[in-house]
Amino acid sequence: MNQKGFAPIIFLLIFALLAAGAVGAYFFQKQKSSNLTPPAVNYPTTHPQVSPKAAPTPAAAASTGVATLTGQVTRLSTDLGLIKNSDEFDSQGITYYTGGVFSSGKYAGYTRYLALFDWGPGGPVTLFFVSKDQRSYILDSTAKTIYNMDMSYFDTTKVVSTDLIPEATPETISLDPNFSLSEYDILSIRQDTGQKSDDQSHSPLYENILETDFSKNKTLTLPNVSNLTFYAPLPASTSISPYLDITTQVIVVDSTGLPYTFAISTKGSGDTGANSNKPSIRFNKAQLVSTNSLYNNYDVAFPGGCSFNQYNYITKDLTDADLSQIATFNGLPIYGLKNKDHALYHLEYDTKVSPYTQDFKDINDGVVAPTYQEYVAKNPLLFVKDYWGRLVVLGEFDYQLPGGCGKPVVYLYPQKSTNVQVSFINPMILSTAIPSYAQKWNVLAEPNGTLHDLQPNLTNCSLIDSTKIGSEYAKQACLTNNYPYIYWAGNSRGTPYQTPTTGWVVAKDNLAGFMDKTLSDVGFTAKEKTDMTSYWVTKMLTDNTPYYRVSFLQTQEMNNLIPMKITPHPDSIYRLFLDYQPLSAQPKQILTPPNLTKINRQGFFVLEWGGLIR
Repeated sequence: MNQKGFAPIIFLLIFALLAAGAVGAYFFQKQKSSNLTPPAVNYPTTHPQVSPKAAPTPAAAASTGVATLTGQVTRLSTDLGLIKNSDEFDSQGITYYTGGVFSSGKYAGYTRYLALFDWGPGGPVTLFFVSKDQRSYILDSTAKTIYNMDMSYFDTTKVVSTDLIPEATPETISLDPNFSLSEYDILSIRQDTGQKSDDQSHSPLYENILETDFSKNKTLTLPNVSNLTFYAPLPASTSISPYLDITTQVIVVDSTGLPYTFAISTKGSGDTGANSNKPSIRFNKAQLVSTNSLYNNYDVAFPGGCSFNQYNYITKDLTDADLSQIATFNGLPIYGLKNKDHALYHLEYDTKVSPYTQDFKDINDGVVAPTYQEYVAKNPLLFVKDYWGRLVVLGEFDYQLPGGCGKPVVYLYPQKSTNVQVSFINPMILSTAIPSYAQKWNVLAEPNGTLHDLQPNLTNCSLIDSTKIGSEYAKQACLTNNYPYIYWAGNSRGTPYQTPTTGWVVAKDNLAGFMDKTLSDVGFTAKEKTDMTSYWVTKMLTDNTPYYRVSFLQTQEMNNLIPMKITPHPDSIYRLFLDYQPLSAQPKQILTPPNLTKINRQGFFVLEWGGLIR
């Protein structure tokens, strides 16, 4: 064979060897990579499994996953100056924390920062930032999507951009086929600073801080979940029944010490849409297998007082001998009380039915209030054992609550004609809304306070009862689309209502004069004062009693109890909520009168007054 013929053969042999080597290397590397990748783990159904945190908006549907951080949450003694001073809040009232350093992912090496503060009617706010050099900060995009805070609220020489910042906790932790843990919020508390405001009221000044001491909390065990610690809440200082213990709240603390509130929930229990119910333990009749008489819906037991707990109660001092199985939920036993005269049945009846005979019919579409025997016959309380074997009580949720927040009204005073949207942040059970509420009120507000409903098709004027106390004006206002204020009544699912500990004891004959002077002193206009007293003094005087305990919740307390979202954000807001109790005699213990803050009408001003119906 000559050299010309041999050369092509050599070339082909070399090419073949190289190709074979490449293919072999490919399969070797593929096999090696496969061996290095751990297989997916199918945990037993009794073990919790962590789901990645979902993005808060549809536009950011891709999950950022659960982040890993090192270090500990530490409060800063200095103001980072990320949020501007404004009439809405003083930057000196903002508490800053470092929240650890990201050890992996997009923000590896960046420090997490938190800012806690109160922001108008929306209540407490927690914002997240990240920074690598403590000069340029990235703001978590939920500032806009949740709180409607655009970049105008921030010092843009420091806060240079926004992004969806990953968290170190998942949004949902699956416990077993029936129960999950669902995230609610950052766990913060309001703390008295020991300082007083510089206005005439000299009211105490508060700050929001993270709750970090869980030394008295019981630890809850969850296998196969690392970098998170779980605690049960502490018992409340007072209880409405000796049979009720703590709630189904679970405190979840990440590896840096940042605390979150979660709730035990039945899977799929959260509603969708704005102002929806957060996940919790709740059932409807269609989900239960039973031959017993049942109500259609079961949710929080013993609600009441304008704003009730969003968590379920865990019982104590009940044994298996007190219960009988009456249904199943996905194979899980559901129990009822054997004793139909049990104190918990009486508590539920007295909470939802007995005090409201006439109001009950008005609120429940003409349905007459059931007798105790009729009420108990359909098992108004159900009991289920949660993931940790604790007995949780649920109450019927078919009947509307007549009591609660009675005629709160919202005045809007912009400086020029302005389209204003008002909505509740917590889920609400409304018994009255004028004009009608559909996830929000949308009105054109005039500087004199007149409101024009921008969704008038939602309100049927013919259904408004002008003979009902508090609604005398409403039909004409609806027909002309000129409302003096937004009128609502009902109950909020959020922070449990706490009766004020300060107040006055007022004789019946002095009640009208006391209310008139008190409202004048804080700065109500003549019209605002007449609007409130014509409803509440009239209602209070229907009680045949010589004395009244008169107390008020003020702006800060109402922002925490019934947080609202108002767009555009008001420059100043004042909220006053009446809590009174008829007294048969002068109490032996003298009440301490509160310092009522005076109204400061600046820019776009919002005023709300209301009261508690027991």
